[in-house]
Amino acid sequence: SHHLGQLRKPDAFSFEVGLVGGSIASKRIKQLLSAELELDPKGEAAQAIKCSPQVRFSPFALCDRNDVILFKDGSGFRAGRVQLHCEVHGWPISMVSVFAVHKVGTDSGYSEWTALEEQFIGSEDILDSVVYSTTPDGKVAILLPPEFR
Repeated sequence: SHHLGQLRKPDAFSFEVGLVGGSIASKRIKQLLSAELELDPKGEAAQAIKCSPQVRFSPFALCDRNDVILFKDGSGFRAGRVQLHCEVHGWPISMVSVFAVHKVGTDSGYSEWTALEEQFIGSEDILDSVVYSTTPDGKVAILLPPEFR
C-alpha cells in the first residue's frame, strides 16, 4: 500500500523542523530570494536554495503552501497565508502574506482578517494551521484554536 511504501523512505521518521522533501529552487525563486535576503545571486548560498510545498514546523506538525497559519510575532501572534517554503543556508523560512486583524470574538474564536503585506518568517515560528473561509466582502474568516483566544 501507499503508506507502507512511505515507510521505506530514508526520512520517514525524521521529525526535525525543516522542509519535507525539497528540491533546488527555480531561477525565478532564486532571484526573488537573493534580492529579498541580499544574497549574491551567483553565490553558493543563492544557488543552494531549496523549496518545498510542505514544511515541518514542529516535531509533529506540518504546513503546506496556501495554508492559513498563525505565527509568532513578538509576545503575540499574527495570521497569514503561506506563499512559499524554502531553505537558505540550512535555515527553513516561509514567505507569508500577513493579515491585519479586524475583529476577534474571544468566546467563539471567530475572527476576521485582511491581507496586508508579504514577509519572510522562520518556519519554526509557525504556531498552527487554522480553519478558515473567505467572506463575501473578501476578508478571511479564521476560527482561532482555544489556546489563541
